[in-house]
Amino acid sequence: MNQVLEAEAPRISLAPRLTGAAAAELDAALRNHRGEDIVVEAGRVELLGAQCAQVLVSAMQTWRIDGARLSVEAPSAAFAADFRRLGLGREAAALEAAG
Repeated sequence: MNQVLEAEAPRISLAPRLTGAAAAELDAALRNHRGEDIVVEAGRVELLGAQCAQVLVSAMQTWRIDGARLSVEAPSAAFAADFRRLGLGREAAALEAAG
């Protein structure tokens, strides 16, 4: 009997404070998995700055174009609130729906 095993998607765990200084590191971590399904763990996020939010929105669009799945797992209330505060409510809803 043949069994097909699904490989678990790579995971990136976001730091509690995602300020502008973290944007390049976040971008590099995501780019390392381009073309792969990926899970972004956002449960520890206490602060999401504009530059890191921009990196995440760009990654969402890139993954969609590439036909891969980028999902956000258990986003914290602060993560979702900061997306809305930055005027990215539609993107926050898309992230939550994809997770």
